[in-house]
Amino acid sequence: MMALPQEYLSNLTSFESLDLGQNPTLNKIVADDFSSLVNLVHFDLSCGSERDIDENAFANLAKLKSLSLSSNNLSTLPKNPFKDLHSLTDLELHHNDLTSLPEGIFQDSEKLKGLRLHHNKIEELRHSHLNGFKHLEALVAHNNKLTSSERGIFGKLPNLTQLDISENKI
Repeated sequence: MMALPQEYLSNLTSFESLDLGQNPTLNKIVADDFSSLVNLVHFDLSCGSERDIDENAFANLAKLKSLSLSSNNLSTLPKNPFKDLHSLTDLELHHNDLTSLPEGIFQDSEKLKGLRLHHNKIEELRHSHLNGFKHLEALVAHNNKLTSSERGIFGKLPNLTQLDISENKI
């Protein structure tokens, strides 16, 4: 696995947008890779090749608003990869191989407005996955393997205006 050399991003504290998409050789995202990017707002890590993401890979990115991890062949995610991303409003996890989501995965992402989970293999959505989403407006989870969801799961999302769970087995 190839990781990003630390010297590539050191001292780039003024960066607000970073696109590392379509880098198939960058398949190991470790803690502190991006710790110097304290003003980062938009981050694209899409279209990789079987990326492995450490639990604290996005630590210190408190201003991050949008993150794309789409099309990375992710089959699992660490317990809380979005820890301390309190400003995150848009998250793209679509076109991966996720079969489940860790409990409490979005617990620090209370400002999330858009969550795209489509084209994965997710079998179930639980209250613990969506708990605390007072601002969520769009949940796109079509083309998964959803067979059920907990009763009333979407009723606790007061600002939800777009829900797409088509092409599932519900």
